[in-house]
Amino acid sequence: MLNADLKRRIDELYELVCRAIGPMDARPNLTVKQVARRLGTSPAAVRGHIATGTLAAINVAESAGGTGRTPRYRIRQMDLEAFESRRRMVVHPLPPRPARRRLSKSSMPSLDLCDPTRARR
Repeated sequence: MLNADLKRRIDELYELVCRAIGPMDARPNLTVKQVARRLGTSPAAVRGHIATGTLAAINVAESAGGTGRTPRYRIRQMDLEAFESRRRMVVHPLPPRPARRRLSKSSMPSLDLCDPTRARR
């Protein structure tokens, strides 16, 4: 009796959560190489983002917690979109630079330091 009530309550909670956050993402998960191609970067850079925790990924290797096995990551589409939205930046155009003032010869001071008639011997 308790198990049936508990199962019913869990199903109700699951329905509430599904209504609140929407259906689960049905799109296929991406490999590190696919994400790197989409971002225009290297797979090593993608693995770096995964290692630092800025990009969420799932390790699908057989012994994910064990040693001696290279991790094989899969990235969900919605995690990649969240990563991209966090890193998106708004580029504001720079204000135009003022025109550079050119000095004319008439505006420059005259220096008669090399005038041979004024030189002392």
